[in-house]
Amino acid sequence: MKIAAVQSHLIQLRGAERAFLEMVTSLKSRGHDIDVYTVTISNYFLEKFRENDIRTYTLRCVNMKPSAHLARMRSLLRNYSILSLYRLSKRINKGNYDVAFVHHFFSSPIIPFLKIPKVYYCQEPVRVVYEPNEFFIKLAYLPYSYIDKYSVRRANLVLANSDFTREYIYKIYGIFSITNYLGVDIKKFRRVETEKENFILSVGVIHPIKAHDFVLRSLGLIPEQKRPKLIVVGSGSEKIKSYLRRLAENLGVVLEIKENIEDSELVYLYNKAKLTAVAHVMEPFGLTAVESMACGTPVVAVREGGLRESVFDGLTGILTNRDEREFANAIEYVLDNPDVAEKMGKKGRERVERHFTWEKCARELEKNLRRVII
Repeated sequence: MKIAAVQSHLIQLRGAERAFLEMVTSLKSRGHDIDVYTVTISNYFLEKFRENDIRTYTLRCVNMKPSAHLARMRSLLRNYSILSLYRLSKRINKGNYDVAFVHHFFSSPIIPFLKIPKVYYCQEPVRVVYEPNEFFIKLAYLPYSYIDKYSVRRANLVLANSDFTREYIYKIYGIFSITNYLGVDIKKFRRVETEKENFILSVGVIHPIKAHDFVLRSLGLIPEQKRPKLIVVGSGSEKIKSYLRRLAENLGVVLEIKENIEDSELVYLYNKAKLTAVAHVMEPFGLTAVESMACGTPVVAVREGGLRESVFDGLTGILTNRDEREFANAIEYVLDNPDVAEKMGKKGRERVERHFTWEKCARELEKNLRRVII
């Protein structure tokens, strides 16, 4: 197939952007001809696509690290995204493509402009509008949500990253979608020979929706003599990082925040950690949990969203209610039972190899793209 792959902004190295990169390169490895279209792109993503012989068409190139804090720039660029996506659509329509693969909600306004079959991969709807949030924030996103809803309904097929997201899509857009699970690179995220250390990981952008503070408060309930250190991996505003540091100090929890790290260091941390804590609020899929399991490290997670599908409760980790005491007890149980933790780690790796690889994701994605080609 000749595929036009669209992701509006490729600047920060977050979950959605990483998923797009992996899906596109996996499709390329299966022999498809792929061009990537984006409004803005960083040098990091440019180099990754060049390494995989994937052509890129962009309106702006940003000479910054992919994990730099670019909130103001993103806000400015998004005001012009619809016009920019229209400009990209004109080029796509002239490209003699078999199908367009449109990824994530800030790309959805391009869908009505495209004259070829289009498949939309929905990581999540515009949650800021549909879930509890400050009134003025919801109001600011409201016009965009109407544009997004209009656009998504004009896709030939919508894909979801989990059954949870598939049901969410029906609730918001009133359409039926197909689950196409994400994956991890099991050659990169793997078990390595190293000694465990007394810390746990919480991975994700430093934002309230990732609930790193919930993990801190849970750790504060564990007796001091065996309380592990918390390492948070993610970038975010100085205001929220300062809040987390103050909270950790008040609770007596040792906290370290790591930003802009390479995947190789993240793999090392997963392997050294005694467990990975995932308290993300209504997480659509749970890529962090899957990465941890791929490295043979058990997961303690909240029983919400897609985490109920990625983590096998009692086998690859423990799922709890959003209750700090219950979460703390689960962490303690894993810390106190290293044999159980080892078994969970092995089962987690097996589960990832069976269900959550990029090869399997690309195979299903290839099949779903072919569904819309006449």
